[in-house]
Order: sequence, then structure tokens, then C-alpha cells
Amino acid sequence: MGPSNEHAPLHGITVLDVGRVVAGPVTAFYLAALGADVIRVDGPGGDVSWRVPPFIGPDASRSQERRDDDVSVGHLRRARGKRSVVLDITTDEGRDAFLALADSADVVIENLRPGAMSKHGCGVEEVRSRNARLVWCSISGYGQTGPYAHRAAIDICVQAESGLLYRTGWPDAPPVRAGATVADHFGAYNAVIAVLSALRQRDHTGVGCHLDVSMLDAVAMMLWDEALDIDPVGYSERQGNGDRRGTPHGVYPTTNGSVAIVVTSDDLWMQLGKLTNAKDFTDAYPTLRDRIAARDTIDAWLSEWTSKRTSSDVADFLGNVGIPVGVVRTGYDTLEHPQLRHREFFESLRAPVSGVDSGLYGTRLPFLIDGRGLSAGPAEPLGWSTGDVTS
Repeated sequence: MGPSNEHAPLHGITVLDVGRVVAGPVTAFYLAALGADVIRVDGPGGDVSWRVPPFIGPDASRSQERRDDDVSVGHLRRARGKRSVVLDITTDEGRDAFLALADSADVVIENLRPGAMSKHGCGVEEVRSRNARLVWCSISGYGQTGPYAHRAAIDICVQAESGLLYRTGWPDAPPVRAGATVADHFGAYNAVIAVLSALRQRDHTGVGCHLDVSMLDAVAMMLWDEALDIDPVGYSERQGNGDRRGTPHGVYPTTNGSVAIVVTSDDLWMQLGKLTNAKDFTDAYPTLRDRIAARDTIDAWLSEWTSKRTSSDVADFLGNVGIPVGVVRTGYDTLEHPQLRHREFFESLRAPVSGVDSGLYGTRLPFLIDGRGLSAGPAEPLGWSTGDVTS
């Protein structure tokens, strides 16, 4: 758990989470774990993610059919530490209630299509004209303006437009999406940075601002960390698990799975030869240029060596001398990862309202402050705090 609330970094900050599905709710979860009072605002029935099974009830029972006071597992993770309010902003009463909440809020997080809330008198212009100190953060697939602004943004489509999808996979096969919703999450991480920066700016100016966070921008920035304009074809092509800039660089079989190995320097290459009793082989390819030219030969040799050992043996053997290596694990396997366990990265998810252990796990934020992890309390059922917040 994180520091006590009064010492949390965002203690005293009120956030309205009007986010949907992933990008907005993940952004707001970061702020909740940092100590902000986050009020999640849903329309009647909630968004689609409220209706995706399985569900967890206050007694921690699980169901494939949603019951009163149930929370979907997705919300059990992303809505931790948030109060849940239901408002129908298409009605006068709902609009007025939202505006009243926004009048005293510090931040609004939304990842709806541009202009969606303005149709009902609850957009950034209307709200900030009443509360100039408000920081309004809009997250979208392509930004608030431009020819793509109003396109629907699903993660794989943003990966496609950014160049990431084209680059992922094998040269002789179609592109493959990344194995997680990277566009949504990169958008969320950049939104958190933007919100924290805007709050700091407000400390100086007394005035908030409108933040325009684009998932496309976030993913494209990652790709453009490399020299795409120096070699447009080479740096864009799919390379599987390899890397055109060096060898060995890939995934190699073991007796019980596989490992990722990267040799980053001539010195480590020579060290690998000594460790594997293959100095004559490594001496034959002393430079990086030599190794790149012999990629297939080197991969075949290293695969033969790793295939006679377990993944953990290879990882320990190479890792202890400074050669970058990692065991290929399933996502679920990381629950028992010794390093993540040491850092207490996972925590038991508590059932809504009751706080009973659900038997499921979530993560804290991926950093420590003075050695302490940051997380938030349990999620609430849909609309649980509506009366408390709007009365």
C-alpha cells in the first residue's frame, strides 16, 4: 500500500473520471493511487466494460451473469480507489449535476470522441468557462483536431496507423499486433505525465488548461526513437525476434521453454565463448559486423547450446556474468516472478464494498516513492456513491 492519504502526492486533488474502457480509466487509476479523490462518472448502465464477464460480488463470489452490486474484473482492477457515480448528462438534471461536480474539481479525464460531451453542454469550453482552474485531459486515438480526429480508435487500428503493426512479426508473414493494448496504455501514461505537468503549471499561474493526448502520437514517438529517416526500409521492416543492428539477439529454445538472449558488445561475445567452451567459434566472428553477416550460423549454434539446458539454468548461467537474458514466461507466470514478488508488485484485489479478498490480483503503480509502493482501495459497484457525491 502507498503512503497515508494526507501524505500522498495528490492528496487534496479531485478528479472526475469520464473515461471509457482502458485509456481514460487507467489514467484515472494512476491519479487515484497517487492519492487523488477520483470520482468515476458513468451514464446509466455504465460503458461496455461494465458488462464484460466475469463479475465479482461484495462477498467475492464470481458469476458470468451480472448481479446487483457486481463489478466486472476489469473494473475491479481499473476502478480501484474511485467512487462510482451515475449521471445521465443527456437530461437537464444530469447535466446540472455534472457541472456542479466539475465546478469544484481539479481535473477531468475523458477519452470520448472529440466534442461528444459538448453536445450536452458538458464539454471543455462550458466547464472551463465556469472553473478556470480546471485541467481537462482529453485522450483520443488521433487527437482533438485534424483529418483523423473523429475516427473511432481501437488499439490495433492505432498500432496500424503508427507503423508499429507493420514492424511487428516475421518478414515472410503478415504483421502481428503487439500482445497487449500498448496504444491505450501509452496514451494513458502520457496523459498522466500531462496532468501532473498541468497541475504544476497551475501552481504558478492559477489557471488550468486543456490537454490533448493522442494515442497515435504516443506510439509513433516510440518508433521514432530510432533512425527511420536514415534507412526507411531497414528500420521499418519486420525482423521477428532479431535486430538488424546486432547478433545474437533473439529467442532460443531450452529443454522446458525458451529464453531471450542479447549480446551487446564484443567483450560479452568473447565472454560467451569462454562460458560455452566455444572460444574457437566466437573468435571466428570477433566484430559486430562479422556477427551480423553470420546471423543464421550464430543463431543455430546458440540454439544448439541452449536446447540442452533448462530456461532457468541458461538465465542464471548467463545472467550472473552480465549477459542480458530473460526466461520467456506467460503473463500469468509473472505472478510468481521472484523480482516482482520481492518488490511486492502484486496485491490481492478486494471485493467491492465489503473489502473481502477476491482471490484475484492487481498491480500497484510501477514505481516506488522512498521505497513505498502506491495503490488504491477497492472498486465500487456501478453508481454506489451517486447519492453521496451529488446530494
